[in-house]
Amino acid sequence: MKLLIFLLFITSLYAGEKIVLQLKWLHQFQFAGYYAAKEKGFYNELGLDVEIRERDRSKNNIEQVINGEAQYGIADSILFLYRSKKEPLVIVTPIFQHTPNVILTLKSSDIDSPYKLNNKKLLFYKKDTDGFGILAMFEHLGVKPYLDRTKDKKSYEALMKHEVDAYTGYLSNEPFYFKEKGMDINIINPANYGLDLYGDMLFTNKDEATKHPERVKKFKEATIKGWYYALEHKDEMIKIIKSKYAKNKSIKHLRYEADALEEIIQRKSIPIGTLDKGRIRYTLELYKDHGLIENEIDVDDYIFDSFNKKIDKNTILNSKENDYLKKKKVIKMCIDPDWMPFEKNDRGKHIGMTAEYKQILEKEIGIPIEVVQTKTWQDSLKFGKERKCDIFSLVMPTKERLKYLDFSTPYLKIPLVIVTNIDEFFINDISSVTNKKIGVVDGYAYGEILREKYPKMNLVKLKNLKDGLEKVRNKELFGFIGTLATTGYHIQKNYIGELKIAGKFDEKWELGIGTRNDEPILKSIFDKAIKQISLKKHQEILNKWISVKYEQEMDYKPILKWALGISFVFIIVLLFILRINRKLNLEIRSRKETERKLQELSITDELTTLYNRRYFNIIFTKLLNSAKRDNHNICFALMDIDFFKPYNDTYGHIMGDKALRDVSRCIKDSLSRADDYCFRLGGEEFAILFKGLSKEQATKLIKGIKQNIEDLKIEHKKNGASQYLTASFGLVVKDAKEVKNENELYREADALLYKAKENGRNKVCVNDETV
Repeated sequence: MKLLIFLLFITSLYAGEKIVLQLKWLHQFQFAGYYAAKEKGFYNELGLDVEIRERDRSKNNIEQVINGEAQYGIADSILFLYRSKKEPLVIVTPIFQHTPNVILTLKSSDIDSPYKLNNKKLLFYKKDTDGFGILAMFEHLGVKPYLDRTKDKKSYEALMKHEVDAYTGYLSNEPFYFKEKGMDINIINPANYGLDLYGDMLFTNKDEATKHPERVKKFKEATIKGWYYALEHKDEMIKIIKSKYAKNKSIKHLRYEADALEEIIQRKSIPIGTLDKGRIRYTLELYKDHGLIENEIDVDDYIFDSFNKKIDKNTILNSKENDYLKKKKVIKMCIDPDWMPFEKNDRGKHIGMTAEYKQILEKEIGIPIEVVQTKTWQDSLKFGKERKCDIFSLVMPTKERLKYLDFSTPYLKIPLVIVTNIDEFFINDISSVTNKKIGVVDGYAYGEILREKYPKMNLVKLKNLKDGLEKVRNKELFGFIGTLATTGYHIQKNYIGELKIAGKFDEKWELGIGTRNDEPILKSIFDKAIKQISLKKHQEILNKWISVKYEQEMDYKPILKWALGISFVFIIVLLFILRINRKLNLEIRSRKETERKLQELSITDELTTLYNRRYFNIIFTKLLNSAKRDNHNICFALMDIDFFKPYNDTYGHIMGDKALRDVSRCIKDSLSRADDYCFRLGGEEFAILFKGLSKEQATKLIKGIKQNIEDLKIEHKKNGASQYLTASFGLVVKDAKEVKNENELYREADALLYKAKENGRNKVCVNDETV
């Protein structure tokens, strides 16, 4: 008996931690990664004993995780609505980069867009949670179908029998049944109408994330490993699923699922588990615009990696530091009011790199940081001496500043450069220009440092950076010293072809936070807060604000003098080396060209070679932000080829594909500027995105594209607007600063496109005016 008890005790010590994963639906290849992690021992290797439960359709699978019936679950973007209601759930990682939830209609019905579903009968899920992305699309487009909520396992047959007009299903599942019976269908995907949401995401409850963060990390790690395995060994996983999980599904059906999910997960272009907070914020804004979310939601509160960091917050600061912050309530910060791209006071609003760091630091220390309004950097320094500022956002220590400031660990390291007129030679040795007038902003730390290192340098104090660059352009100064980031930013914006970066210093400007030295605890707090900023976040901020490239130019004079003195034999050796280098350079160029083509493949549409929807989602945000920074208009047009389905039906899909290619080439040829973009969003829908033009200029450009398409003279007998193929456009032209987000623009352009169609097609509808 004692031996039995002892054995049971030993067994319990080595048994895995028991946890339950609640699936969102019935067993199928949709969950292959989880099966792989279990069957191949990836969970066991990390000490996890995982039970995978099939969906009980009478229960809410999300609430089963919230109430602790299961520790982990799978759901889509509906999770954000649960968070808006303060439900205690935490997103661990996304698996599907796109939702597979789509609407199916029969080809014969001619219902090929969501707009045609108004008052039509759509067989829908019993619970909104299962098809939220589709409901959001209807809300977004103002479409109101009749929802028949009797959907069950085999209800797709109702569509086959024409008992309903449309059916909600999974891209990876139900289309197989129609394919098997040889029935042609239309697939209406919300992603093609501005609703490109995450699909399946792994989530847990707050209790599990708080009490067992290491277990969450292990479960995430093993799950991602399982998904890679499942997609790389599809045939093996199909056999396992067929024999142990989904016995009623055919091998052929499971293989269809596997191939469809490969496209949805996109592991070859996006690592499994990649989470984009910007995309989540976009989703939240979308929900907010449609009244689905009212309160603000902090993304970091329910993303596990950020949530886990917050759990450890109390260990970052000690009790003394926490007590100090509670009493302090707000930290007052001084900035340089005109120092882009680092920072600027833009009509009372703090913008630039330090504005983004400020947001991060506020979350780390747990109290607000308030910017003190000043007009010049000299005013800011004066305020610091007078203790009107608790901290400086970005400073470097000097002897003078050490009298009233402590300095944190640097969080930015930026090279120092010298700017000259475009016709000056490249400067190899900075000490060679000490006899020339060189400007430096008064009060900047590197001025003091350079005066000590180069006592003979003729440094001239200036009011600000703009003053310095103007004086160099007007040849009142030989050069101006500044950081690579700030000088490069202003040269690209205002002085292209006039000024250049002609040399660099060995020194780097190491910048951190300056804290008032009569409250030394502030240095300790910000040292710890800075340490929490990830390298990835640093890189994101740098990439967003600094796109300056610095290339050295060679001064060949010393080389030529040396070359004249060398022997003939050495020249032969040199030529031999150059020949080898040339071959190496050709190989490097070849590799780079191959790499370039592979990037292009991931962001371009295969049929038309235009940019695809994935790249559209990236560029839309970047160009809108760029237009806001430059005080430009943002111009966005949605375009549909008129009566394209009848064209395909009349001339065939091969001619349809050729027409799409010809139209795409026509649009490309009509756009000439570097930051004019065209995208194929799906089917016959295109988007055109550009900035900096007035309403009249933008309208003229789009009208020109419309005419160029008709001038292709592609015969289209069933086009009610012309004897040739034509297109309709919805164009929005706005001051970028008046635009809240991309979704607002998309929605307006979509409504205008619809109006252009209602007004007879082959029209441009711009800002509510049809032309």
